[in-house]
Amino acid sequence: MKKEYISAIRQMFNGKRGNSESLQGSKAYYEQLDIVVEKDELMREKLKDTPELLKLYEETTFAIDDYHGIGGDDCFGEGFRFGVLMGLDVAGLIKDE
Repeated sequence: MKKEYISAIRQMFNGKRGNSESLQGSKAYYEQLDIVVEKDELMREKLKDTPELLKLYEETTFAIDDYHGIGGDDCFGEGFRFGVLMGLDVAGLIKDE
Protein backbone atom coordinates (compact mmCIF):
# COMPACT_ATOMS: atom_id res chain seq x y z
CA MET A 1 0.00 0.00 0.00
CA LYS A 2 1.38 3.39 -1.03
CA LYS A 3 1.87 5.91 1.78
CA GLU A 4 -0.24 9.04 1.35
CA TYR A 5 1.77 12.24 0.92
CA ILE A 6 1.00 14.95 3.46
CA SER A 7 2.16 18.41 2.40
CA ALA A 8 4.74 20.24 4.48
CA ILE A 9 2.17 23.00 5.07
CA ARG A 10 -0.31 20.52 6.57
CA GLN A 11 2.44 18.86 8.61
CA MET A 12 3.34 22.25 10.08
CA PHE A 13 -0.29 23.25 10.63
CA ASN A 14 -1.01 19.97 12.44
CA GLY A 15 2.08 20.33 14.65
CA LYS A 16 3.86 17.32 13.16
CA ARG A 17 6.91 19.25 11.89
CA GLY A 18 8.36 22.72 11.81
CA ASN A 19 8.28 23.37 15.56
CA SER A 20 10.76 22.91 18.37
CA GLU A 21 8.76 20.05 19.91
CA SER A 22 9.13 17.93 16.76
CA LEU A 23 12.93 18.24 16.58
CA GLN A 24 14.89 15.12 17.43
CA GLY A 25 18.22 15.77 19.13
CA SER A 26 21.32 13.93 17.95
CA LYS A 27 23.37 11.53 20.03
CA ALA A 28 25.97 14.29 20.51
CA TYR A 29 23.22 16.65 21.71
CA TYR A 30 22.10 14.26 24.44
CA GLU A 31 25.68 13.45 25.44
CA GLN A 32 26.35 17.17 25.87
CA LEU A 33 23.09 17.61 27.77
CA ASP A 34 24.18 14.90 30.23
CA ILE A 35 27.42 16.81 30.83
CA VAL A 36 25.55 20.09 31.38
CA VAL A 37 23.17 18.47 33.88
CA GLU A 38 26.04 16.80 35.73
CA LYS A 39 28.01 20.06 35.98
CA ASP A 40 24.92 22.04 36.98
CA GLU A 41 24.14 19.63 39.81
CA LEU A 42 27.78 19.75 40.98
CA MET A 43 27.80 23.55 40.92
CA ARG A 44 24.54 23.77 42.86
CA GLU A 45 25.90 21.36 45.46
CA LYS A 46 29.06 23.44 45.89
CA LEU A 47 27.06 26.68 46.16
CA LYS A 48 24.30 25.47 48.49
CA ASP A 49 26.01 26.99 51.55
CA THR A 50 26.36 30.39 49.87
CA PRO A 51 22.80 31.41 48.97
CA GLU A 52 23.84 34.70 47.39
CA LEU A 53 26.20 32.94 44.97
CA LEU A 54 23.68 30.16 44.30
CA LYS A 55 21.07 32.78 43.40
CA LEU A 56 23.53 34.56 41.10
CA TYR A 57 24.44 31.23 39.46
CA GLU A 58 20.75 30.40 38.89
CA GLU A 59 20.06 33.85 37.43
CA THR A 60 23.06 33.44 35.13
CA THR A 61 21.98 30.00 33.90
CA PHE A 62 18.42 31.26 33.26
CA ALA A 63 19.84 34.21 31.30
CA ILE A 64 22.04 31.84 29.25
CA ASP A 65 19.03 29.60 28.55
CA ASP A 66 17.01 32.61 27.37
CA TYR A 67 19.94 33.77 25.23
CA HIS A 68 20.16 30.36 23.53
CA GLY A 69 16.40 30.28 23.02
CA ILE A 70 16.38 33.67 21.35
CA GLY A 71 19.37 32.66 19.22
CA GLY A 72 17.57 29.49 18.15
CA ASP A 73 14.48 31.49 17.21
CA ASP A 74 16.60 33.91 15.20
CA CYS A 75 18.41 31.07 13.37
CA PHE A 76 15.13 29.28 12.64
CA GLY A 77 13.62 32.46 11.19
CA GLU A 78 16.65 33.19 9.03
CA GLY A 79 16.80 29.58 7.84
CA PHE A 80 13.12 29.68 6.94
CA ARG A 81 13.48 32.97 5.05
CA PHE A 82 16.54 31.68 3.19
CA GLY A 83 14.75 28.43 2.36
CA VAL A 84 11.87 30.36 0.81
CA LEU A 85 14.32 32.43 -1.24
CA MET A 86 16.03 29.25 -2.45
CA GLY A 87 12.65 27.82 -3.42
CA LEU A 88 11.77 30.95 -5.37
CA ASP A 89 15.14 30.80 -7.11
CA VAL A 90 14.73 27.11 -7.99
CA ALA A 91 11.23 27.82 -9.31
CA GLY A 92 12.69 30.53 -11.53
CA LEU A 93 10.67 33.29 -9.89
CA ILE A 94 13.70 35.40 -9.04
CA LYS A 95 16.76 36.01 -11.18
CA ASP A 96 20.30 37.16 -10.57
CA GLU A 97 20.68 40.80 -11.51
